[in-house]
Amino acid sequence: MIGFEPQDAKRLGSEGRFYARIEKFEKAGKRFPKTQHLFWWVTHNAIAHTLLAICPMRWSFRFHDWTSLKLNAIPPKPNVEELSKMVG
Repeated sequence: MIGFEPQDAKRLGSEGRFYARIEKFEKAGKRFPKTQHLFWWVTHNAIAHTLLAICPMRWSFRFHDWTSLKLNAIPPKPNVEELSKMVG
């Protein structure tokens, strides 16, 4: 799971990850961190996942991956080694 070590993702569960991401937004110095997190959470979970279900095409997978990076407060140009660790 992007943004979390596998053992942390399992231990935290979806509710724990929700609140852990808010902390990441706050630590990153984002303006209105709770609002931004909620925006990306809804965009990723309600829109991107729905698009994958009804239209599984390259652009919908790319949109899903892009919203995942935004939701997990991953920098625009992440370090390739760090990103590969996140993906597994």
